[in-house]
Amino acid sequence: MFGCLLRTIVLLSVFAFHVEMTAAAMPHISGLKVSPKMVAHRGAGDLTMPEASALAYSNAVATASDIVKLDVQFTKDGIAVMGHDVTLKRNMGWDVNIADVTYDEILEKGRFLEDGIPGDQRIVRLDRALSIVKSIPEFWIDFKDRKRFCAEQAERVLGAFLTADIDLSRVMLATFNTEAIRYFQSHYPQVRRVLHCSFNVDVDKKQELQ
Repeated sequence: MFGCLLRTIVLLSVFAFHVEMTAAAMPHISGLKVSPKMVAHRGAGDLTMPEASALAYSNAVATASDIVKLDVQFTKDGIAVMGHDVTLKRNMGWDVNIADVTYDEILEKGRFLEDGIPGDQRIVRLDRALSIVKSIPEFWIDFKDRKRFCAEQAERVLGAFLTADIDLSRVMLATFNTEAIRYFQSHYPQVRRVLHCSFNVDVDKKQELQ
């Protein structure tokens, strides 16, 4: 969890740098105002609660987050669940791909680790997560399993937002997944899109999309 906290600090630092650079780069715009926003990455999990757990999403609401990041995975039986990693090894100590087991199997065997041992928190379905964080103003979604992404997954995720009465104007696709970017660009151009790029391996992604 310390690693997650460190990444959050780095993300906020980069965002603050971006805000400062944006203001400095546009001095001709009189009265430019920038207001950093708080992003609940992986549901605002911290040292006291597992990331992407129901507690973490409740904490995102309690801390008045402006944006919540929702990392989506799909189980073997097609249930959209929350999780950053494609496996359950890091967070639950179970070395299995989420896509290779059913939702019921994960409920039966999987518990988030707390201080290295299984605790009470279980994996969260997307619809459950949305019911918790619905009051947060904005949502960033990511399809983490890039190898298995397909149109059906995109439709199910957006359908879950609409079922929860969350307008797609509050949603942004923020992902490393170029196929997801292409799909949204073609079928849901009204949904904002941001392509993540790592400095060491993904520098050519922008060219791929052109």
